[in-house]
Amino acid sequence: MDLGFLAAHRDGIILGLDLFGTAIFAITGALRGWRSRLDFLGVVVLACAVGVGGGITRDALIGATPVAAFQDGRYFIICALVGAIAFYVAPRLGDRWNVIPVLDAVGLGVFTAIGCEKAALYGCTWVAVVLCGVMTAVGGGVIRDVLAMRIPAVLRSDFYATAALIGGFLFVGLER
Repeated sequence: MDLGFLAAHRDGIILGLDLFGTAIFAITGALRGWRSRLDFLGVVVLACAVGVGGGITRDALIGATPVAAFQDGRYFIICALVGAIAFYVAPRLGDRWNVIPVLDAVGLGVFTAIGCEKAALYGCTWVAVVLCGVMTAVGGGVIRDVLAMRIPAVLRSDFYATAALIGGFLFVGLER
């Protein structure tokens, strides 16, 4: 593996993963909105809130302002497109396969790493790096569940936040 290539393209890789994670969480928001019987606009708004919610919270807390989602329109465009597509595709798929937990797991991993990396770039302490990873990873899901009037998964499932904490600690440990 060419580590020089990875180092030279680090920012692009991080941006790509951030946009990927945004799309993944937007899907979970859109599907939860559809299952909650929201209209088209409600599904799109929930997709946007979930897709960028954790990152906006993290950026605001570490002083990365204006937050990334407000500097780069691709974040909201991706969320809106995903929400619109999900609104029309979800009725055809129905509840045949519950993809939200699977997508949550993928998004959780991606956003834990992204949140840790951004906090580290902003010179945060190792504790803040871990917590930013957790916040970025679970923030969108908390917003999704609260807006859908459900108890957030992070409060119902022991492993949801624990997985993000473990990922945060691994990030800090491996970085050193």
